Amino acid sequence: MRRLFVKGGDAAADEMVRQILNTGALHEEYELTTSGFRYWDQFWGRLRGQEMPYQYRSMWLDPVTHTQHFETYNNLILEHRFPFYYVMHNRDFYCLSTGDPRNGYNYSIRAQASHLVMDRVIRAQPGHEVLHHPVAYTFGLTSLPRTCVSVSSPITFEEKGTLTIARNADSVVRAQAKNADVQYLIAIYAPQR
Repeated sequence: MRRLFVKGGDAAADEMVRQILNTGALHEEYELTTSGFRYWDQFWGRLRGQEMPYQYRSMWLDPVTHTQHFETYNNLILEHRFPFYYVMHNRDFYCLSTGDPRNGYNYSIRAQASHLVMDRVIRAQPGHEVLHHPVAYTFGLTSLPRTCVSVSSPITFEEKGTLTIARNADSVVRAQAKNADVQYLIAIYAPQR
């Protein structure tokens, strides 16, 4: 009788495995995407002894619709909200000409780029929610000159990081390198250790 009971239990387990293989186990599906989220830059300096206008530009994504918004300020006064060309990079650049200051120039450019890592639920099944996801991300970067006299060849390198994103939420990440173009951002779900 005991043998028959064990065989019946094995048959039930086999049937359950067959059902899971045929219909799929209960689980949720998620998707990670990345996007440029915010960029700003500022420019100031002197040309032939005269102060140049301070310029500040900003681009950001609307948090709900993800449409781009732009603003350009000159001397802290809003000039317009027209789109402008930008490159997602971090910048801390300074240039100073040599010679007579009355015929020379010096200027500074600072810029900062932020990206969004978005975690989205593709398929939801109650009781199988994962509330927080560990994520690993990698920035692919290319070095930029720090001054107008530093003319070294660009170097490509990577910057890695980790974070935890709540289910169906977004998280802002930024490369830490000061003078670098962001070539790509890759985010993957990282297994917990």
